[in-house]
Amino acid sequence: MWLLWALLYVSGYIASAFLALSVASGLYFLADLAEEHSVLTKRILTYMVVVLMALHLLLWVVGDIPFLAMLVGLAAHGCYLAMMDRFPDLELLSWKSISGLILFLLSHWFWLDFLRSQNFYTLHMALFFQTFVWIAPLGLLVSVTINESSLPFEQGHSESIQLKNPLMLD
Repeated sequence: MWLLWALLYVSGYIASAFLALSVASGLYFLADLAEEHSVLTKRILTYMVVVLMALHLLLWVVGDIPFLAMLVGLAAHGCYLAMMDRFPDLELLSWKSISGLILFLLSHWFWLDFLRSQNFYTLHMALFFQTFVWIAPLGLLVSVTINESSLPFEQGHSESIQLKNPLMLD
């Protein structure tokens, strides 16, 4: 019987490793798409945040959710929307980003407290968090890589690069 338990634990760890690898490759693919189509990415993220804000309000009006959880969620998504004005130049140490992070954590706490008090299944809670709490910050996080991996020629630095290259012949 101990062999069965050992195999179950080993297979669980292997499955977890494959899950982490697939999530990482999916995020890499999304980052590549965001780099290729930054204007479309901004439009999609902006619409997504606006729709999520409308869904927060709809849940408050129709559903029986706490006002404070809805308000913190709206404030967090408002911060995400405010970060979109300089997209893709997102500054991680700006007041918008820091307040968005703090509101993200508070929103996570309030929604978790509410969903646990209502005795939702773990899968339902995970799907709710994926849609209402995690998807917008994850989209912004993936888009942070746009500027880091863009070519210097796209930003008008080609002359300074030419002058620094000692192998270039005039």
